[in-house]
Amino acid sequence: MYLHVTGNMMSLLYVEDHADHTPSWIFTVSTESMPTCVACLVSILEDPTKIPVQKKPALASLANLVQQSSEAVTCLQGNIAITSHCLLTLIELLQLDDPVFVTEALDVCVKVIGKIKSKELVRLVLDLIQTEVTSNKDCRALYPLYLLLGRLVHTLSSLAVLMGQDFDPLLQQLCLCLTIPDEEIRASIVYIFVYLLVGDWPTRLSSHIHRQIIQEVVCLLNTAKTQGLLLNCLGLLKKLVTNGDSLELLMKLNLEGVTLLSILKKLLVSKKEVQQISSIQILSTILQNPDGHSSNYTGAIVQSDLMEFLFECLHTRNTTQTRHIFQCLQPLCQLEQFYTKCHSVYGIESILRSLEILADMRNYELSEEGLKILATFLTKQPSNVPLFINAKMVQFCMSVISRGLKQQHPMVFSASLSVLEAIIRKDHLLLPVPFEELEDVIRHCSKIFWAKANSPEVITAKPNRPKGKKTGHGGGKEQSDIYTYCQTYLKCIRLLKACVNDPKASVSTFSAPNVNKRTSIQRFQDFLQNSSAEDCLPLVMNELDQTEDVRLLGALSELTCQLYELDTSFMTSVIHQLCVNGMLTRILDIHTQHSTTRTTKSMVGDCILVMCQVLHESSNPVHPLPAWTSDTMNNIQYKIQDLPRIILQFSLKMETKDVYLFLLYHAFNNDEMILSGSDLQIVLDDFCTTKIGLEELSPLTKKHFIFLMAMAFCLNRDAQSEQEEKFITSLSKFLTECPVEKWYTHHLAILRWSCQHQQLQKTCAYKVAEAWLMRLCGPQEDGEPAGTQDWVRDHPDVQALLQLCREKYLIDVLLSLFLTSNEAVIRVTQNILCSFTAEVTDPEERADYLFYLSEHTADWLHQIFLDKGQHDAGLEALLSLHLFCKQHTPDTSVSTSDIKILYHVTKFSACNTIKPMSLLLTCFQYIQISVQGSDTASTHRGLSLLTQNEDMLERLENLCASTDPALSSAALSIVVEMVRYTSGLPQHQCTRPIKIDLLPISQYLNTDHPTLLLARLDLLSTLFQHQFNSRMLTLAHTQRYPPHPACPFTSSEIREVYLYLQQLVLQEMLQAKTCSVQCIQSLFCYLHTVDPRLERHLKTHPWNCLMLEVVLQTYIAGDEESVYCTILLIQQVLCEQDPSSQLVTGQGPSTQAVSGLGMSPQLLSLLLDFLLKQDMPNHSQSIMHGLHNLTKKVMKILPGDLLSKHREVLTALLQGEDQTPISTSPTS
Repeated sequence: MYLHVTGNMMSLLYVEDHADHTPSWIFTVSTESMPTCVACLVSILEDPTKIPVQKKPALASLANLVQQSSEAVTCLQGNIAITSHCLLTLIELLQLDDPVFVTEALDVCVKVIGKIKSKELVRLVLDLIQTEVTSNKDCRALYPLYLLLGRLVHTLSSLAVLMGQDFDPLLQQLCLCLTIPDEEIRASIVYIFVYLLVGDWPTRLSSHIHRQIIQEVVCLLNTAKTQGLLLNCLGLLKKLVTNGDSLELLMKLNLEGVTLLSILKKLLVSKKEVQQISSIQILSTILQNPDGHSSNYTGAIVQSDLMEFLFECLHTRNTTQTRHIFQCLQPLCQLEQFYTKCHSVYGIESILRSLEILADMRNYELSEEGLKILATFLTKQPSNVPLFINAKMVQFCMSVISRGLKQQHPMVFSASLSVLEAIIRKDHLLLPVPFEELEDVIRHCSKIFWAKANSPEVITAKPNRPKGKKTGHGGGKEQSDIYTYCQTYLKCIRLLKACVNDPKASVSTFSAPNVNKRTSIQRFQDFLQNSSAEDCLPLVMNELDQTEDVRLLGALSELTCQLYELDTSFMTSVIHQLCVNGMLTRILDIHTQHSTTRTTKSMVGDCILVMCQVLHESSNPVHPLPAWTSDTMNNIQYKIQDLPRIILQFSLKMETKDVYLFLLYHAFNNDEMILSGSDLQIVLDDFCTTKIGLEELSPLTKKHFIFLMAMAFCLNRDAQSEQEEKFITSLSKFLTECPVEKWYTHHLAILRWSCQHQQLQKTCAYKVAEAWLMRLCGPQEDGEPAGTQDWVRDHPDVQALLQLCREKYLIDVLLSLFLTSNEAVIRVTQNILCSFTAEVTDPEERADYLFYLSEHTADWLHQIFLDKGQHDAGLEALLSLHLFCKQHTPDTSVSTSDIKILYHVTKFSACNTIKPMSLLLTCFQYIQISVQGSDTASTHRGLSLLTQNEDMLERLENLCASTDPALSSAALSIVVEMVRYTSGLPQHQCTRPIKIDLLPISQYLNTDHPTLLLARLDLLSTLFQHQFNSRMLTLAHTQRYPPHPACPFTSSEIREVYLYLQQLVLQEMLQAKTCSVQCIQSLFCYLHTVDPRLERHLKTHPWNCLMLEVVLQTYIAGDEESVYCTILLIQQVLCEQDPSSQLVTGQGPSTQAVSGLGMSPQLLSLLLDFLLKQDMPNHSQSIMHGLHNLTKKVMKILPGDLLSKHREVLTALLQGEDQTPISTSPTS
């Protein structure tokens, strides 16, 4: 009953005898509206007359009291007897038939025991439960106690220890109860055992109970039908398999064919995800047992048929399940039996499908684990058992690899790279081998590595790398990746070697007959070689520049040797370029700094030997490579940089010194300044002191020693050590007597050393210069002739020479080659000496160079002419060079030396001996330039020499009729100058006249050679000017009869000449146009004297108007010569005047407009437009004067309306004022 007290006291729930209860057991609870009396609550719960519904409020109040009132808990802890009574009351309530009430009573019991934390109370409860369990045979009645015990064991870990130590009968009874058919009860008991096995439980349980639990859990897993019992058993099994002894008992247990593995298989087949995951976790725990027993069970698991169902479970998107399967596979795939039982063949597709799913989910962690398992499959799979059943599976695997490489995750990329390296086997890729797919994957992999190498982080980190950093036998993940990448190329080479003789390995393609089409193997080999040269080797070298990974060094060495063996010719240039970039030095640095295995040391030694062989063959075709071996290279124990220090402390073997000298030679030859000049001198001084002369050195070592001497000389800024000064005499003698190809090295240091060293400059500098230039005389790759000026100018060897041309000693050395070298070297030398003027930007320096070169070429020319030796090529080059200097020197004065040279050249050219045409042409070009100079006195001296030399006159006569246009034009130009010279000397007597045939005139003027045409027009103009009256020249014959010396041409021929000159005036070549206008002027002057009628006829020729219109439309406004030529033509054709008058001087009688010309309005408009567009102040004085005269004449012939319209502007032209040109042409 419930009684409520009101008034000053708070209302409370109590029983009839509440007044007898001690007030100290009354507590206030925040969630209760009234104080709570513990005695009343216990009385209510003990009352058998109350039903569970009536007891529930008291039960709830007790739960709240224990949870919320620390005062009540303290009081209960201090009165264990009362607390025990209360707890026993609660346990008795568990026997009621109301399941909901029983559950609530269980919760309160657990809360009370948990809050009180009394061992005495716990033991009381265990004693009670043990008594009930051992005495009561009704397991169903005991079910609440099982639940209570399970909750307590789960909550209180100390309870598990206490039960294992002191309550063995209880445990035995619980084991016996596991055999009852009620699965709900068995599940509750199994639950107790799950949390009983905590801590060091094997030491607490008796062996009998231990074995009984193991047997019962296996039986239960085999027979369990409810999900609850099955899951609890799986939980218990997970606890058992963590202990080695329990696992051993489980694996050995066989109950009438029921074993642990068969049960796990049954669970895997169930297709229920929870059971599958649990069984996979158990299997994973077995395989990863920490007690070291897992190796005893992996064989049994592999031998069972469990693996097939394990692979089937991989077809899921549950990452937990996938993770545990991978954990199972990791140890299993390490066993040989795993592959002999073909589990890998069965499971490869499941692995690939799972990796594809994980890639879609972007689960990088599991992708990495799966790729590692796949790599293990590929690596350990026996070669006699194909892993892939068809080509489609191979392509599927390649696509998974490619996708993994593209993942933006470093660990996935590394694992994918390992898979790529593992799959490159002939038995994996099947036949025909998919080389194209493999090529695509490797190419993409290379792009990723280059992207990483060129990333800002890597570029920034490179300068910060500590010098001499040592990473030993491997380092971080990046180093492991580059090592795997290098191994991939090695696997590709092995694949090529395995497939090269197998026709089935190549993909067959259809091609037309007689078409040499490369197979897929050949194409892949080409790709592999190019990719190695462009990607793999440079990337590995970049990595070795950052670290000193010996393992990576071994892989690089093996790859280099394998590639060299695969295609020696291709790899020779690749290895040479890598050595130029410092590969050999870097390998030696790492090799000498770290201890390596015998295999790695052998591979590195072989690689160094190959690189030495390549370097030797590229630079020493004369001397054979010494019989060095891999062991010889392994004896190189010190870095090259440490050699100066080592050589002062220890005595090295001569063979070792030779190797070091070889390495130093090629390092410096490739511009790798590995030692300073002083350190290099220390090494060379050691040779000078230990050897007397060069006789005891091998020819190859001599060559290396000489080059290094030159390099030390340059590095030390021309300074010599005492040892070198003593040694240089014998060295100079050796260099003089020995053929240059035996010791010459094509390097700028050798050239500078030989030219700058005073003793060597006189003995062997010319040999070095000749050998240097011989390199420029061979045929070029693009087919351009050797030594041509365009090619030579851009050659690096020429650029190096041009830099040295500032030193006068090199010019002397180069000039000496004109008398000793072959024609090809002479031609290149000439081009170089001429090209230097373009390199010099300072006018004073250029003038000084030309003056120096001119003087010394003159000296060499005098020497050649006085020696009278056969030096045709040298003479031609020296003459051209001297002529070049004369043409580019501002000073046009002619020295006595020039007159002497002209005399010798004239005498040499006139000599009736067979000479090369090019030499003869050079001589006459030299004569031509000499007699056309601006120095009148000097040119007259030269012309006097020519006119008095009868042999020269005969030679000129023959050359004027020569079929060689260049020679003929030069001869004609000289004859023109001689005609002009002799015309001014009235008493001059010529030894013999030169006969020239001008007829038929149409053929004479019809030539396609521009220079020859200009020369013939110049001759014709000169003859017209002098009215064919010359003691120097006569015409061979004439068609006029009777012959008339002053008029050799007929009227018809004169007209023919004029028509041809009209055509030349209309051509685009300005020189031909100018020369034709001058010839027209000379023609009119000539006709004005001999035939005025014909002159007027030609001036009124109908084509003149058209000719003037074209000329006025096509002249070049900014070109002085074009403007002058146009004015001259207008003056000659448009206006009648005394032909002898000079337009530019304004002399002669006044002119009148030609009425018979019939000037068209178009011509008149063009003429006026020509005048109005002229910018008077910007023209020369002569052209301004000509424009002034022409303007006055035009004003006289202009119609009145046009004259009035433009009078102001034309008047301004006459006054020389600058007016703005009119934009539109005037119209009449």
